[in-house]
Amino acid sequence: MFEIGFIGSGNMAEALLKGMLRHTHNIIMSDPRKDRLEELNKKYGVSVTDNNDEVAASSEVVIFAVKPQAAQLLGALNPGTAEPLYISILAGVATVTLEKIFGEKKIRLVRAMPNTPAFVMKGITLLCRGSYASGDDIRLAGEIFGYAGSVITINEGLIDAATGVSGCGPAYFYIIMEALADAGVRAGLKREDALLLAAHTASGAAQMVLETGLHPAALKDMVTSPGGATIEAVKTLEDKGIRGIMMDAVDAAVKRTQKLQG
Repeated sequence: MFEIGFIGSGNMAEALLKGMLRHTHNIIMSDPRKDRLEELNKKYGVSVTDNNDEVAASSEVVIFAVKPQAAQLLGALNPGTAEPLYISILAGVATVTLEKIFGEKKIRLVRAMPNTPAFVMKGITLLCRGSYASGDDIRLAGEIFGYAGSVITINEGLIDAATGVSGCGPAYFYIIMEALADAGVRAGLKREDALLLAAHTASGAAQMVLETGLHPAALKDMVTSPGGATIEAVKTLEDKGIRGIMMDAVDAAVKRTQKLQG
């Protein structure tokens, strides 16, 4: 019996796998792409198969990591006599949608929305409980996803909004870091130095928010001296509408997520 099984083995599945391997190697993964399975087996030593039923029948917890468009195919799963806990990371697919796909089977289901910093065990995962999942099920899901970072449980009605912030959010910060590095190069810094400065500054600023508990506005005020360079830069960001741009980006992501779901 495997502790964890993955149906689907894309980038997010691999990110989660890396964190989970710190705690268990009792993992099996399925995928129709045999070259991908060979890659994962060679790289991580996990068991692999192209048979989804084998994963469902032999795992205590099964993580759905396929594309949202393939959700309908999951209803054909045959776990035999096994009754695994199913965890879905399908973007935009509600628990009630998956439960309907499984028909009369009252599956124990938890919906999870992780993000890619799980690759370096710095991810954050949102969890929502399905109709038939228990408190123990949500706690087990939290333990598993906790291997790859932090976990919060939220009402499923808010998951699209949260996805626009945390699920898509890493891309926003990558763009900001790239722009900061480009600005440094323009000012005369070497490319590798500029990128290192931007990345460490972003990481350090995030840790300041998390560890001090101070509001970002208070931390910003600590950096902005009267008549100094930082306040001049902040004025430029405000003039260019940085806040509105970020809010519009999240709004666009939320609407797209809802469209995928609908």
